[in-house]
Amino acid sequence: LLSDASHDVLQADTILIPQPSMRRWLQNQLAEDFGIAANLEFVPPGAFIDRMLVPWSLPASSQVLTHERLHWRLLRQLLDERLLARPAFAPIASFLQAGDRQNRAWRLAGELTQVYEKYQAWRRPWLLTWSRNPPPTDWQAQLWHHVSQGQSYRALTLEAYLTDLARTDCPKPPGLPARLSIFAC
Repeated sequence: LLSDASHDVLQADTILIPQPSMRRWLQNQLAEDFGIAANLEFVPPGAFIDRMLVPWSLPASSQVLTHERLHWRLLRQLLDERLLARPAFAPIASFLQAGDRQNRAWRLAGELTQVYEKYQAWRRPWLLTWSRNPPPTDWQAQLWHHVSQGQSYRALTLEAYLTDLARTDCPKPPGLPARLSIFAC
């Protein structure tokens, strides 16, 4: 990590590390081994990817579908009577009517936010298909279709990058560090 003599010592070393506890452990180990651990930038992998893919995001006129924005957009859709009246949404409508509707919709929106966030990493083709042409009988696909319209989201940005990467003149992401270390379990 610290042995490259040609490395610019004024440039922070970027280290991708998923957990804060692992970050603390690594920083302590480096300090013990080398006497100091300074000028290190610890970044979660998802945040690093988001940073590198900025040039492939949708135009500035669109909104980025952050975790918080997704939660609120899902809540709005889950409270939309017209949407819930569709046959595909019968199970959701039934769930929401079985108690305090506002509270249930908020909690369900939170759970669905977590699910869709995982899909961004592991089920990108599903989200891309659902955003363009969702199956009419799949409430999860229909819901994603409604919340994703006019929004930029990680799966869409990554798809744009992968499309460009297939070209021979694909630019290197701006801000890509000269040296990158990755730690994980």
